[in-house]
Amino acid sequence: MESISFQNSQNVNIQFQKATITQRIGAFLIDLLIISAIFLLPLIVLHNSDTMFAVWVTIMTIISLTYNLLCEVFLEGQSLGKRVMDIRVASIDGNSVTMSQYGIRWVFRLIDIALLQGSIAVFTILLGGKGQRLGDILAGTIVISEKKNINKKLFKVPEFPEDYEPEFYQASNLSDQQIKVIRKGLKLNYSTDQQIILNKLVDKLKVQLAIDSDMRHKKFLNQLLYDYYFLTVTSSQEQY
Repeated sequence: MESISFQNSQNVNIQFQKATITQRIGAFLIDLLIISAIFLLPLIVLHNSDTMFAVWVTIMTIISLTYNLLCEVFLEGQSLGKRVMDIRVASIDGNSVTMSQYGIRWVFRLIDIALLQGSIAVFTILLGGKGQRLGDILAGTIVISEKKNINKKLFKVPEFPEDYEPEFYQASNLSDQQIKVIRKGLKLNYSTDQQIILNKLVDKLKVQLAIDSDMRHKKFLNQLLYDYYFLTVTSSQEQY
């Protein structure tokens, strides 16, 4: 799963696990199935009443048009389909998604998805490189995956006490590439040249993850690895 980054107004790099096109299409189909079921099942009872039929069609039209907006506002960036697929809407600046951002996504959904059977959305998501449809680009949002891919080849599996508390919760945002760089950093010796490299690595990670710590460099890197693994495993276990 691809990790991408954006730089916010404070020049801090915010990293996300980008939702795949398969996840997004899957969420769309699940939502479509839910809306269709809600719409069609009552018609079995209402088909003999023209008045009730017309009322129900009107109600469902309103629900269909506002379903995604209402779900994302009240379910913290998720529709029911997105919740099943473990994806959600996030703001690229790392802050909570605002009502105006949800509103922009919803308005441009008519262009992205309703027109041309969603081909515009698929086109912009695939070619844009950051997984954003037109509504996401204009709203400053991205659809992210909340699934954590654990690459156990990157490090040995540590044992954690039951009362273990992570020092840096931001470690959950580390990418596989950053993990590899951290492991290489831990192998550096104490020569002047390699210590300069280590200092730059630690400083860069602190900026990227928005961490303020006076912990010694190698201890800091080790702590990041431990916290990353702990938070990733915890996240994966909570899904089952």
